[in-house]
Amino acid sequence: MMDKPLRGRPLATDQNAISARTTEPAFIARPVGAPVYYGFVVLDDVVVDGFTLGKITDFEAGTCGTGDAFVIAPNGSRAGLVWEVCGKPYFEEVSAPEVGRVGSVGRRVAVSYD
Repeated sequence: MMDKPLRGRPLATDQNAISARTTEPAFIARPVGAPVYYGFVVLDDVVVDGFTLGKITDFEAGTCGTGDAFVIAPNGSRAGLVWEVCGKPYFEEVSAPEVGRVGSVGRRVAVSYD
């Protein structure tokens, strides 16, 4: 099992985000009052009807067919997205909203490229 090194997806971290602890990145140690998904890149140029996309998986750093992202609503609330590239687009709920959960709603979104 340890023959192959563990390999993850590249993270899209915001290099300007300030961590609450110098030994950890900002997305792990959010400052008090920082929104969920703080420390990840917000794509200010990807806005549709007031909703802004943020990326957790850095899909521009390498080839990947799945990943994580988030969306910021016009009212500032945020929700997590799980996405994958596939043949037939679909949208389904991963988990329902929960009080006290980081993020508000988990969603799975698929995008198809021809």
